Amino acid sequence: MKWRVLAGAVALAALAWSGWWFFSANLREEALAGWLEARRAEGWQAGAAAIRTGGFPNRIDTRLVEPALADPAAGWAWRAPFLDVLTLAYEPNAAILAFPPEQSLAAPGARALLTSERLRASIRFVPGPSLALARLSAVGEGLSLAGEGWRAGAADAEAHVEAVRPAVENAYRLFLGAGAVTLPEGVRSRLDVAGALPAVAERLRIDAVATFDRPLDRFALEDAPPGVRALSIRSLEARWGDLALTAKGDLRADAAGYAEGSLDVRAENWRAMLRAAVAAGALDANTAGLIEGGLGLLARLSGDGDALSAPLSFSGGAARIGPVPIGEAPRLMPPG
Repeated sequence: MKWRVLAGAVALAALAWSGWWFFSANLREEALAGWLEARRAEGWQAGAAAIRTGGFPNRIDTRLVEPALADPAAGWAWRAPFLDVLTLAYEPNAAILAFPPEQSLAAPGARALLTSERLRASIRFVPGPSLALARLSAVGEGLSLAGEGWRAGAADAEAHVEAVRPAVENAYRLFLGAGAVTLPEGVRSRLDVAGALPAVAERLRIDAVATFDRPLDRFALEDAPPGVRALSIRSLEARWGDLALTAKGDLRADAAGYAEGSLDVRAENWRAMLRAAVAAGALDANTAGLIEGGLGLLARLSGDGDALSAPLSFSGGAARIGPVPIGEAPRLMPPG
C-alpha cells in the first residue's frame, strides 16, 4: 500500500514538474516574440526565422534561428545564424548566451564580420519586469573583426559588468581585458610610422567603477544609452612593444557633461606616443611641438626623460597633462 502511495506521489510530482516546464518554456518563447514585436512597433527591424525551445526536464534552452536586430535611428544592426539562450528551469533569472562563430555588425558608416573560435556570455538579472542587470560576463577566444579593407582581432578577451555590492544606486564595476591585440593595418601604420613596434599589442586592461544616470536594464537597450555621472578608474594598463601606459583616478561629469577630475598617468616612451598622435591626425605638428616641450620639462623633473609621470586633469571642458593643454575633455553625459 505504501509503495502505491509513494509511486502516486512521484507521478504527481513528475506531472506537476512537466506542467511547470512546458508553461515556462512557452512563456519564454512568448516573451521573446513579444519583445521583438514591440521593437518593430518602435520602428526597429527585429525578427527571427524561428524560436525553438528544448532541454526538458531540467533546462529551458531556447534557440533563436537567424535573429536580426537593427535600430535605424541609431544606425546600428546585428545579425547572426543563431543565438542560444541556455537556462536552468529552476533559475529563470540567469542565463548563458552562446554565440555562433560568425556575426554581422553594422554601425554608422561601417560594416564588419565578427568571427570567433569561442564566444559565450553569462548574465544574471535582478528579479522583476525591468530585468535590471546584476552581472554580465563575456569571454572570447580567437576573435577577429573584419570590414572592407581592414581587420582587427585579439587572441583572447573578457568583459565583466557587475552591480556594486553593497548596493550603490546605478553603480557598476567594469572590467575589460584583451591579450595579443591586432590593430587594423591602416591604424597600425599611422601610429607606427617607423615600423618599430610589433604587429601585436601585448595587453589592454581596464578595471573601473562607473555610476550611470539610470540603471542598466532592458530600457537601457530599448532607449538611448545611459550617461556616466562618475567614473573611478582603479587601473588602466596598455602595453605595445616599448610603449606602456598606466593610469588611475576619479572623474565625474560636469554641468555640461564633460569629464572633470584627474588621472595619475605614467607613460613610457611618451615621445613616441606623441608622434603617433600626430601621425593619426589627433594632433597637429605645431601643437605637438608645444606639448613636447612642456612635457619634456616634466619628464626631466621626474628624473627619467623617457618616462612621464604626471596628472592628466580635466576641467571646464579642457584636458591638460600637468600645466600643458592637450585638447578637449571627453564627454561622459550627453548634451542637454
